[in-house]
Amino acid sequence: VTVSMPSGLRLSMQTVVGVLLGSTFTPLFFQNLLRFASTVAGLVVFTLLGACIGGAFLTRVAGMDRATAFFAAAPGGLNDMTVIGGELGADERVVAICHSLRLLLVVSLLPCLFRLLTSLPSTPLSTAPALLPPMPLKDVAYLLGSALLGPQVGKWLRLPARFLVR
Repeated sequence: VTVSMPSGLRLSMQTVVGVLLGSTFTPLFFQNLLRFASTVAGLVVFTLLGACIGGAFLTRVAGMDRATAFFAAAPGGLNDMTVIGGELGADERVVAICHSLRLLLVVSLLPCLFRLLTSLPSTPLSTAPALLPPMPLKDVAYLLGSALLGPQVGKWLRLPARFLVR
């Protein structure tokens, strides 16, 4: 069974995800990044090492090609790894399935493990509706500008998944 989506719709959704991800980078984020530079450096090394070891395991044991194995093992968002991996030669379906399985296992098993292994009290789910704070017009203009110009700049720089990069 072949499943497909109109490319315009897919690229539009990638643009939305890219703008949402990019909007999280605030001046406070970069101030904290400098404050925790050694921790961030350690996380980068650990993440790359984990992805390479996981990728090597999936290549040898599961018989995946190197690109698919790397993006299937790389920690990151399901959408991001699938799109970037697909543009760099990975099998998108395998990457998406591996990340979906990881998500399913983490979401279903981690709460049970915390409950069994710790004495932390459980917290009730919030019943309050989630309201978005008002956004200044200047911020809306920045987000729209990055949505419109980001893919063009990404294309000019020859970036993979240019619709995600903002």
